[in-house]
Amino acid sequence: MKWFWSSGTSVTDAPDYIARYHQVSRTKYNPKLSIRRIRFVVFDTETTGLNPKKDTWLSLGAIVVEQQAIRVDQSLECTVQRSDIDISEQVSVHGITQTKLGGGIPETEVLRHWLQFIDNSVLVAHHAAFDKEIINRALNRLYPEYQIRLHNPLLDTVALARRLDRFNTLPEAQNPADYSLDVLCQRFQITPTDRHTAAGDAFITAQLLLKLLAEAERRGIRTFRQLLK
Repeated sequence: MKWFWSSGTSVTDAPDYIARYHQVSRTKYNPKLSIRRIRFVVFDTETTGLNPKKDTWLSLGAIVVEQQAIRVDQSLECTVQRSDIDISEQVSVHGITQTKLGGGIPETEVLRHWLQFIDNSVLVAHHAAFDKEIINRALNRLYPEYQIRLHNPLLDTVALARRLDRFNTLPEAQNPADYSLDVLCQRFQITPTDRHTAAGDAFITAQLLLKLLAEAERRGIRTFRQLLK
């Protein structure tokens, strides 16, 4: 059986990693699966700005969390090769120079590494919708014929932190500023090492995720369905 995207292009015509992702990313999780058995991929993108409709990525970092531990042996860090972007003062905070961009990895290779790395894992990020849209726009720009997008379940640590606070009706639940990554690091006593780098922020968010998952279990949230509702 040959499957087709709506464009009429067949899956078998796509690069192997896209065809495989097309299949595995649609795997349905058992709603009763324990959150301790979920493979989470915590990720972050550093970008040229904060508008996902016009800005683009400069780097990508990701790390796996599973079985209540950060798997440092399962991580991904890529600087995107972009000769068409001039580094401005706004993005220099990321430590990404023009030289680093020039010596980075071609976007198609970054996407290949990324899709193979995430498989059908649950994706996690701080303000996750932004990072997801940045990657989806790269996929659409480079592979428009396949109309491929990220299909993995998505968990936002901002939303989870606010949800857990509402159990206690804390005042912080009403103030978005109290859910920045920096503020939550202070609150949960996480040292923000390598802040504002993709790999560094992914690792910090992974630490935050573990804190939030532990609190979620104490609140009776123990399954995939309960966590991702």
